Amino acid sequence: MPQPKPGEIKTDLGRVRGMGSAHSGVQHWWMVKITAVALIPLTVWFLCSFVCGVVMQGGTFAASLDWIQKPYHSFPLVLLLIVNFYHAEIGGQEIILDYVHKRGPQVAALLLYKFFCYGLMALSVYSVLYITFKM
Repeated sequence: MPQPKPGEIKTDLGRVRGMGSAHSGVQHWWMVKITAVALIPLTVWFLCSFVCGVVMQGGTFAASLDWIQKPYHSFPLVLLLIVNFYHAEIGGQEIILDYVHKRGPQVAALLLYKFFCYGLMALSVYSVLYITFKM
């Protein structure tokens, strides 16, 4: 057990309270839960709206473009994409930290996974905005 600094009298619990092993575990846990809850109504909206707006219209490429071009569809779709990729990023980060034990491969895997998630997020959001404003 580490010895306390001279002049500092705290119990073991007092020294570690609110610190966790990485000093940010609670925030990470809350973000996973918040994004999971946010994805529920966004996913329900997407499924209902897409089925009613595209599938019922024949499911063609033109029907999909018409559906995305409407601002009341493109804004929630962008929100769904951002929350979905962020949720995937923090979930994948947890998996990498749990199962890759050596520091070098762990950092490399985290960097590659973050670039992958944020890159796909940016590409997806750009695609929706391009279809909405340019086509």
